[in-house]
Amino acid sequence: MKEQFKLINRALVKRIKVLPNVSEFITQSFGFDEYALLFGIKKTLRNVRVTKFDEGKFHEKYLRHQMERLTVYAANGDFARYEALSDILTRKSTIFRLMGLNQVHPYWYLMKEKPLKGLWRKLSHICANNSTELKSKRLWIDKKVGDYARPLTIPKMEWRAFTNMKLEIFERYVKARNRLSPWQHGGRSGVGVKTCWEEVYKKLDKKFIFEFDLKGFFDHISHAKIAEIFNAWSRPWGSWIQATIATKPMKFVLPPDDKDKALIAYNKICSEAFEDDWGVLMPTPENYGFIQVHDIYLDMPIDATAIEADNYITFDEVEEWDAVEASLRELKLSEEYKNLMNDGSFTRRLGNSITGEIAVKEPTLEDRALGRDDWKDLNLPGRGVPQGLGISPFLATLLTHNAFFDLGRLGHITMYMDDGLLFANSKEEMEWVLKEFRRGLE
Repeated sequence: MKEQFKLINRALVKRIKVLPNVSEFITQSFGFDEYALLFGIKKTLRNVRVTKFDEGKFHEKYLRHQMERLTVYAANGDFARYEALSDILTRKSTIFRLMGLNQVHPYWYLMKEKPLKGLWRKLSHICANNSTELKSKRLWIDKKVGDYARPLTIPKMEWRAFTNMKLEIFERYVKARNRLSPWQHGGRSGVGVKTCWEEVYKKLDKKFIFEFDLKGFFDHISHAKIAEIFNAWSRPWGSWIQATIATKPMKFVLPPDDKDKALIAYNKICSEAFEDDWGVLMPTPENYGFIQVHDIYLDMPIDATAIEADNYITFDEVEEWDAVEASLRELKLSEEYKNLMNDGSFTRRLGNSITGEIAVKEPTLEDRALGRDDWKDLNLPGRGVPQGLGISPFLATLLTHNAFFDLGRLGHITMYMDDGLLFANSKEEMEWVLKEFRRGLE
């Protein structure tokens, strides 16, 4: 196996990150500082020195041996053995599990014993069951200062470690099979900004250069197309990926109220005086017999005998009105909240034509979260990979290899994640390139 591994092109081998040797570390506690005590500081200081793996250590030898086996199986096209070994490592290998944790939390050995045991227990459970029930939260951060317009999906620590283990398996196979095109420099190991600029520099003699940025790149990626790629190798791989990236966040962390542009606009509208015709005017229980139908509102007349019956719907049963009233009360504000995020207007207001009172239905946290997700197209069925998930950049850029394969093969495209350049030597050639590019985007 070792000799076969040495014959493989180094460009097709994914590097192995060395683990800390947790069997050899020293931790020391220091006493209280007498000056700190004067200010009420009583925390004990702790110093930890960790010895990294040296060549020949059992843990590193084991990890390198297994990764080399995987690489050889992939390079030889022996997928059955590759899948079998990767499944054993995922479900049962403590060292492989430790590698996943170390990549997302390199100072895990400084954690207190109880939370570390809890984290390890959760990670072990996920690995043993090859779980797809991603646990995460949606966090909105600043894209520009103060706008809180970039959504991040933050998985729990155990899930970040597990998806990095999966990334190690998927990327090692794809790389060893030489399925990664050289013109995509983002979302994968072994390339980056430097390699991207080196490629661009070689193409600057082209007469026509078209720059692009794919809007909403992560949020519009097709789950079915990603699954299609992986299903060609393994149905379980495709099923796991499709189920995992389709999982919705468990918790939503919204921007502060004074930084939420939709809530600010909403509160401003609420503070203004409304005209009656803007409202959805609801009847009192005593006068539910007739409701006048208008294009934009329902109005309960005070004197039902003074108007023509053709303009009204008659409710003979109290139960029928109760159903209508209940449906009106259940109206959600997520759509209006989405409009406010787009600098639109808010239109849903409730009122009473008897008292003349106007009220606005308060948006719940669910309304706000759903409205924001709709605004960013995060709820599109069968689309999107979570930003913040370790495996997402690789899945996203892998899809570009398939979508723009012909353009890349002919040297017409260079990309770094969702940014890129198209190259051509004539106007006619660039028109063809753009046509093929649009086709790939579909």
